[in-house]
Amino acid sequence: MSSFKKYKCLTISGKKKVIESVEEGERKVDVAKAFEIPLSSLSTILKNKEKIFCASSSRGRKRVSKGNFPCLEQGQNIPMGGSSLKEKTKAFAKELGIEFSASEMAYKF
Repeated sequence: MSSFKKYKCLTISGKKKVIESVEEGERKVDVAKAFEIPLSSLSTILKNKEKIFCASSSRGRKRVSKGNFPCLEQGQNIPMGGSSLKEKTKAFAKELGIEFSASEMAYKF
């Protein structure tokens, strides 16, 4: 029976520390063990270090990856607030034939 390692997801700051450790001269094997990541993940982090350093300069980001549909997620710079979400929800419910009453608290961010 083989044992599986637990998946480890590093934040951008963690990946930045990994890159800095390798650039300081630590062996890749030692860095991988210290951060509990496989060598293949370490290689991927080093390959994408430009993206990681660019993302680390922007505040509030914890992950580098984008969604499956970045143009949809960007929303064409249309602001989405509580009232517009509430109206869309009511329209979807009506279209689907679902009885739904939207409360104000459900749409506050």
